[in-house]
Amino acid sequence: MTRAIGGMRDDEFAGQSAIVTGGGTGIGRATALALASRGASVTLASRKVENLESVAKEIDACGGYAAVVPTDVRVPDQLQNLIGRHVEAFGSCDVLVNCAGGTYIAPLEEWTLEQWAKMFDLNLRSVFVTMQAVAPMMRAAGGGSIVNVSSRAAGNPTPEVAPYGAAKAGVEYLTATMAAAWGSSGIRVNCVRVGVIESEGYRQAMATAGRDPAEGGKSCALGRVGRPAEVADAILFLASSASSFITGQTLAVDGGGLADYQGVWE
Repeated sequence: MTRAIGGMRDDEFAGQSAIVTGGGTGIGRATALALASRGASVTLASRKVENLESVAKEIDACGGYAAVVPTDVRVPDQLQNLIGRHVEAFGSCDVLVNCAGGTYIAPLEEWTLEQWAKMFDLNLRSVFVTMQAVAPMMRAAGGGSIVNVSSRAAGNPTPEVAPYGAAKAGVEYLTATMAAAWGSSGIRVNCVRVGVIESEGYRQAMATAGRDPAEGGKSCALGRVGRPAEVADAILFLASSASSFITGQTLAVDGGGLADYQGVWE
């Protein structure tokens, strides 16, 4: 049984299709499952096909339908292929969720220009390319909803992930800019700024750093690490008709900020 979220219907996305980048794990997986549970047909994209196929099986088991398109979002041609494959399968795109992203930890002075470029390709350029690609079909259909995923690092000085934070700040700027540009066409663009979420990427980053994953809970007012499904709920709200008069906004889903916050990983 699906959980009620705001004024959202259980079949809120029936007859609609969605693209979810980063859909094989963490927040992306939770979002794809939530969209499918409310009727959406979902195209799943990430680099690891085994993760995508696992999520697709979960969606199929619940009576939904998912297409799997292995994609490295750092490569523009692969993103164009993703959009094309989605259109072949479903005809158009009603919802786009840009969830692919991530970082690693290094002292600020050790970041190279090559690593900086990789962070921007993964976390910012991919968002611009996918939004630009789906906008014409959303405009032709009379509208659509785009939800991007940012990070608390976008607004909190975090030297060990500085290029990542700068890229995520760019995502929030693009969100507001694209919303202003496309609002008259019925295209809404919003963003969620996440805090510490217990995803596969977060656990891996903490293990690499030799730190206890529970440490992340100390950085928020609620005193615990968040769950991917809690972010997915916010994404669904922003993608749904329950938020029909909201666009250009970044919603913090971070358990409440504290001044001594020191790091974040999706």
